[in-house]
Amino acid sequence: KELEILKPEGDELNKLIQAKQTLKTKKQNHEQLKNIHNSQQQNTQFKQEIIKQQNYFINKDENNNFKIIEETYEQLLTSLDQVEDLILEELNNSNFNNEEFENIEERISQLSSAARKFQIEANLLPEFLKKSKAELNKINNLDSEINKLEISEKNAAANYKSNAEKLSKIRRDAAITLENKVLDILSQLKMARSRFNINFEKKQNNFLGFDDIIFNVSFNPGTKPQSLHKVSSGGELSRFMLAIKSLLHNNNKSNSIIFDEIDTGIGADIAKLLAIKLKELSEENQVILITHQAQIAVKADTHCKITKKQSRNNTTSTIEILQGNNLKNELTRMMTGSIEE
Repeated sequence: KELEILKPEGDELNKLIQAKQTLKTKKQNHEQLKNIHNSQQQNTQFKQEIIKQQNYFINKDENNNFKIIEETYEQLLTSLDQVEDLILEELNNSNFNNEEFENIEERISQLSSAARKFQIEANLLPEFLKKSKAELNKINNLDSEINKLEISEKNAAANYKSNAEKLSKIRRDAAITLENKVLDILSQLKMARSRFNINFEKKQNNFLGFDDIIFNVSFNPGTKPQSLHKVSSGGELSRFMLAIKSLLHNNNKSNSIIFDEIDTGIGADIAKLLAIKLKELSEENQVILITHQAQIAVKADTHCKITKKQSRNNTTSTIEILQGNNLKNELTRMMTGSIEE
């Protein structure tokens, strides 16, 4: 409110300081001229003395120099009159306005006080006033702003719900397809009696939607499908993960798949089927597999042997590419546990 009454203008303080200095100089000149004029009016003896001296030389024809002196006195008197007239004219024209000077001083004081109060430079007061008005308008219109935000929140919630429902439907439709495809692959891996269903539960909303997706499986007849980690043995989990990875990878732009000991807990017959499936997968993708099963390793195009060595102070691992007899010996060792000489 104080600034609204003050109505500061840009760079006003600097302009006022300059105007004050100009008036101050004008005031000093006015006072000096006034003093000189008063002195001239009060001290006439000098002029009277000159007139007295001039009279002595008037009508003294016998001396030409006297005539020159008399004329010079006359010129001096004329010059003195001209000076007095000019001083009086300048005094009248200067017309110093003391009220204007006092108003400027008061305005400077008001602007300086406001600048100190709000801890900013005086030339920034107009912008500060503008921003303060905007903030005040926001506060005055707070109810309206809150109403706008509430409407925006409702619209956002409605949009979220609509999109989340669409996403959930897409997921549920895709889940049916995924269930059937996983069961088809599990059938190829001697798990034809498996059951797999994807359950949807509603969870707290987040940027991924409101679906909590749970994979429920049963690999043995007569058992109820439960969460994957509760019912799976190592071999069953390996085959299930192969099915999932191979299906999901079809929609992935990457061309590399890594399986770390996917053959854990399976027998030789299942390992052979697993090897066939991995081989099929490798026809369209780069498959990197860590395995201890010779039936699976033999299907690979490139073989690397990883050896780990431990000493007292450290552990080192080495990788060796196997070819020819070295490859045959390693596959034999994996199958029998020993190498025939």
